[in-house]
Amino acid sequence: MQSFSYHTAENSSAESEQSTAFRLRRTGKPHPQVVSDPAQLRQIHLRLRYHIWKLALQQMANPFKAYAAIQKGLGLQLASGSAAGKIARIGNSFQASLLSPSWPSAAFDAYVRAQLQAGRSCSSATAPAVASLSVTQHCSPFCQPRPGGQAQPDPSLDSLKKQIQKLQKEGVRQIELCGGEPMLRYADLLELLQTAAAGTDFWLSTSGWELSPERALALKAAGLRGVRLNLDHNDPDKHNALRGYKHSYGWVMRAAESARTAGLGLCLNLCVTPDFVSDENLMAYARLAAQLGASFIQILAPRATAAGYDHELELSPEQISELNTFAHRLNHTAAYASWPLVAYQGWVPQKAVSAASGNRVLLMDAQGNLRACRHCQSYDRPYVKDRSPLRKTAWAPAGTTQSQPHP
Repeated sequence: MQSFSYHTAENSSAESEQSTAFRLRRTGKPHPQVVSDPAQLRQIHLRLRYHIWKLALQQMANPFKAYAAIQKGLGLQLASGSAAGKIARIGNSFQASLLSPSWPSAAFDAYVRAQLQAGRSCSSATAPAVASLSVTQHCSPFCQPRPGGQAQPDPSLDSLKKQIQKLQKEGVRQIELCGGEPMLRYADLLELLQTAAAGTDFWLSTSGWELSPERALALKAAGLRGVRLNLDHNDPDKHNALRGYKHSYGWVMRAAESARTAGLGLCLNLCVTPDFVSDENLMAYARLAAQLGASFIQILAPRATAAGYDHELELSPEQISELNTFAHRLNHTAAYASWPLVAYQGWVPQKAVSAASGNRVLLMDAQGNLRACRHCQSYDRPYVKDRSPLRKTAWAPAGTTQSQPHP
């Protein structure tokens, strides 16, 4: 098992002497969190495809109809792991993509059945593959205030429970608990996980604040599948500057070790900016992710329509091409077979609607409003408006009357 240690980086300034910047020091070979050996991968793929075929026969009885549904079912290529040259290992399960649940699991079976049904009816009207559920708009006590004034009151615990029930009823099989900083509601997170019905993979998106080994173990025992840590730069000082707090990088390092120790899946969320996009930065980031034992790197590109962003943060076509090249290199090149999978979908403009927004990924914010993605501010896109069962469930903060769905 890979071991890591932390050491303190200090300089002569008074401020630095009072602060502790934790840096990861590699002390051994990383424990692989992906399976890339051709023989093992072939065996896993065969088992996965056989399982999908068995589910299709159970659902349709006729083998010809089952085969046709598998060929047409949206998302089954992702689920089977054939889209990349490796597959993530999370404990005793495997996950081919952030857009499909881990296998074997009840969530995976339900996801496949929904994709088969969509393929059978030649319809794309399936539940979102992933729903991000914001449990708070508040960030950690040390982060910089967000543009746009004070955060709105948090939804009540009961409202969050009901929303999870409705998401599960619609067929969402992966729910990402996010914020703000969701660890501010740690006790509520435990209860949400413990009371949720079986058949859903839950992930936690966090800055790493207060994610201790004990809390990571408790969250896993309650039903958490994995953690998505927000790391905006591989350089500690630059990440801290972007986050506005001198210990932000240390939070991520400790939280990554806590997640690995607990046996949780680990994904690093990289919100790229134009200044970051270079081959040198991307490869250094991927190297750190591999050392941390991450299974996934998820690239999020800021949009000019997102709160707090402006057009200066929009990526150029050349930078988007650089990200696509990086993703292909890590996912399909033998030299990087043991490195994390890269998830970069939905941000190329011409593919945004079909690849992700609203149909594959959905955000329910802390006021119960539906958005097509975390960075989208529009509420009136067709693939959001058509989800009337969800739009009727907008919650109200504790102590207020029920809010109305956004027009």
